[in-house]
Parts: sequence; C-alpha cells; structure tokens
Amino acid sequence: MIMPLTLLEEDQARSISKIPGCNPCILNATTNSPALLEDIRNGTYTHGERKL
Repeated sequence: MIMPLTLLEEDQARSISKIPGCNPCILNATTNSPALLEDIRNGTYTHGERKL
C-alpha cells in the first residue's frame, strides 16, 4: 500500500486535535507560508497544554 505522507499528517493532526489543549497545524511544502509561520511563532498552534 502506498500512502502519501499528507494523509498521515492529516490523520495525526485530527488525532492530536482531540486532546484537550492541543491545536495542531500541518507544516509542509504545501502549507508553508509566512502567515502560518507567524501563527506558529505567536503560539496559535500547540502540541499540548501550555504551562506558564
């Protein structure tokens, strides 16, 4: 079976988004943009609950 990495990325993002406090994004050659990178720098996307 051949599965594009984009399908794996989407599946992982869906799974992670079900975890409370997580707001994942997919960053790859297709989605990479100055706006997305700025959102990442600003903390829009997370991989876990932020501890301040």
